Amino acid sequence: MNPEGRKSKAELEELLKEVQTERKQLSDIFNNAPSFMCVMIGTEHVFERANECYKQLVGNREIIGKPVRAALPEIEGQGFLEILDQVFKTGETYRGTDIKVSLQSSDSPDKLEEHWLNFVYQPIRSPDGTITGIFVQGIELTQRKKAEEALRAMNKTLEERVEERTSSLLSYQKQLRSLVSELSTAEENQRRYLATELHDNLGQLLAMCKMELDLVKGGKLPSPAASVINKVTELLNEVISYTRQLMSELKPPPVLNKEDIEAYIFWAADQMKKHGLTVSVQSNDEPKPIDEEAKIPLLQSVRELLMNVAQHSGVKKARVTTSRLENQMQVTVEDEGVGFDSEEEFIESDDGGFGLFNIQERMEMLGGRLELVSVPQQGTRATLFIPLKSEEKTGTPDRDNEKKSNSSVQTSFSSKLDQKITVLIADDHEMVRKGLRNLIEKEADLVVIAEAADGTEAVKFAGELFPDVIVMDVNMPAMDGIEATQLIKKKMPEVYIIGLSLHDDEQVSNEMRKAGASAYLSKTEAFETLCATIRNEFNPSV
Repeated sequence: MNPEGRKSKAELEELLKEVQTERKQLSDIFNNAPSFMCVMIGTEHVFERANECYKQLVGNREIIGKPVRAALPEIEGQGFLEILDQVFKTGETYRGTDIKVSLQSSDSPDKLEEHWLNFVYQPIRSPDGTITGIFVQGIELTQRKKAEEALRAMNKTLEERVEERTSSLLSYQKQLRSLVSELSTAEENQRRYLATELHDNLGQLLAMCKMELDLVKGGKLPSPAASVINKVTELLNEVISYTRQLMSELKPPPVLNKEDIEAYIFWAADQMKKHGLTVSVQSNDEPKPIDEEAKIPLLQSVRELLMNVAQHSGVKKARVTTSRLENQMQVTVEDEGVGFDSEEEFIESDDGGFGLFNIQERMEMLGGRLELVSVPQQGTRATLFIPLKSEEKTGTPDRDNEKKSNSSVQTSFSSKLDQKITVLIADDHEMVRKGLRNLIEKEADLVVIAEAADGTEAVKFAGELFPDVIVMDVNMPAMDGIEATQLIKKKMPEVYIIGLSLHDDEQVSNEMRKAGASAYLSKTEAFETLCATIRNEFNPSV
């Protein structure tokens, strides 16, 4: 440097070289920046500079030296020109986020392509503060937006597929539930069919054989014949007992065919004795009628729960409680056994029964539910909830289409002598009626005045003939013996009714007595005690 403080020519050249190097570095940075950049000058926003990224954004068009309106005519009406004017006028920076712009395609000038941008419009000022231009810088989000849209489309497709699959699964589940219900109903119907066949055919024939043998035994027979008859009678008794057991296991006794399900539950609890389980049943007196289609699933569910107690709990006692909770019937089966972790998967029964999961499914199908609480070493409580039958569904059964019988009625009262006890026989099996008639009419003081083939005829003949005693079978079509007994006793309280059934069941006997019968006999013992029972009921002093 010279003494006057001025730079030498060499120094100035060195300084200029450094400035040019810095400008080149800045230019390289500008041109190669990963974000798009440009500089617009003046109120017309003339492109002074643009980096490679910006040029690619606008389709590599010749834009330098051109006003933005001329260089990018397609942006007219998209709002960007107005924003540039506002920034140049106010000097306030503008930041755009997720902004869509349509630009001319590099492949076809007539085609527009959508681009998504994040950008900044920043005013450029001269040393005196005057705004001379705008610096534009930003990044393109188009690929990200396309990826997001593709992801949203994929998610939508997946959701639609999931919804479709879910709908299909729900449909399959509904079909499966329907099939399970039909299978369960078919199984129960088959059980009832077999029990009915046993009762109506084999059971009645065995009872008649026993009756006939009892008649023969009443006469005088040679010792060898009497011994054979006694042996055959013993075998018949064993066969009859076994037949009764089969009927009991296959089908509830006829007394249970009522609106209220509780009789079924008492019966199911009593059946558990053969599995070594004593079950106590508690119930209040509130009526709990449920729909007919709900009876079989509920009864099977109670059976299954009790079988679970018998097989898995390790105890010999259980409790069943029934109650009415608003419009639902509540049945609780509980024990104090080993319990299990109720959070784990529901167990299935060893004998291929419902299992707790399937009980839950069945309850939900009927509009109810299963609530299960079990704690290891403390016991298990399972509660079934079943909707009650709506009031409008209840009513008196229509009997217009009841089965008509071919019963023979003796309407003549010439044989009804004052000194004889008149008897009406009600049984749906003609062979049994004839056997009972032969037995009764051998007695000098007894006379049969009519035979009825079902409960409806029994009520009709009782009102017309006023018998002293009615021998009433429990299980009959059209109207069973319990209902017929109730109707007859309501109109004719003075008549004596003797219940008769193949079922040697205490509950059946109790229901007949509750209906108004003063005595109850099983058919296998009828030939031995029927006549004496008739006399005793009509004239207790005899």
